[in-house]
Amino acid sequence: MNILPSGPLVLRIRCPLSGGSLRPVFLADYLDDIFDIVPGVASRHYVVLSGTFKMLTLAGLFDVSPMAPVPRPERCGGGQRALFPHERDQLYELICERVTRTRYFRLLFLTILGTGIRPGEAFPLWWSDVCGLDDITVEKAVLRVGATAVKPMSGGPVFRQNKRKHGKEGAAYYITLPRWLTAELREYKRLCAPESEDTPVFLSRLKRMVEPMGADQNLMRARVGSAVDWVTWGNLRDTVATHVVGRTGDRQRASAQLGHSEGASVAASHYIDQAGYVHVVVDNSEVLEELAPSKVGAKLEFGGSVNPSE
Repeated sequence: MNILPSGPLVLRIRCPLSGGSLRPVFLADYLDDIFDIVPGVASRHYVVLSGTFKMLTLAGLFDVSPMAPVPRPERCGGGQRALFPHERDQLYELICERVTRTRYFRLLFLTILGTGIRPGEAFPLWWSDVCGLDDITVEKAVLRVGATAVKPMSGGPVFRQNKRKHGKEGAAYYITLPRWLTAELREYKRLCAPESEDTPVFLSRLKRMVEPMGADQNLMRARVGSAVDWVTWGNLRDTVATHVVGRTGDRQRASAQLGHSEGASVAASHYIDQAGYVHVVVDNSEVLEELAPSKVGAKLEFGGSVNPSE
């Protein structure tokens, strides 16, 4: 079956004529990839796919439409914009209140908010990618961003691919973390006590790398029915870019923060790794200090502190 929605992108899906085995996670990952490039096209693809699979389900090819659990990839009234400070605070408090059984999620949210990296670049982070946490004299850790979470087409758990979404194998860029995020990750590492530096920072309850759909469902659980019900991961990336441009007046600094090649030469510091290699580090950490939700670090009654037993 070929589906040809309007727009520059074409989706080709082989639809099984029996068994209805097409996995929703494949469709969700596909729409997420498109949304990251062309949000409007992703929304149109969602409409076409939903209608198509509804028709196929009614025709008996599927017991349940594989699009049923797939979230709609659009901004639902909020638009593709940055979050205001009160919206960041509200969403953080909702996460602490509503997502209490998944201990990684609060730190995942803070990491994306404090860096602007893609969720698919956050899921595969190892502790070895966060440089300086073990030295308490280091106020600002350095984050290596050089891997992507990949979902196998044939099914199975997500795995770490040693390259960025649109990058080359082994290529990475480095960014300086603000003090508040360094402190949060340092405390989280202490509580997690990872057996190896090559352990994922964000482990699911099954003790493996976080699945994109699981993270999306937790974000939906936190925001549903609230004034920030429209927020997606992309809004956090927009927040970082908008804030860096607003404070520095330099769009290239924002591009560098997000890992775009056009801003690759913008840097204010260097990092020497354990092997003695020198890496150029993007450093917008001072302006990113202002993105910390107001209650970060507080021992909130509704679950703001991490419980390592969960």
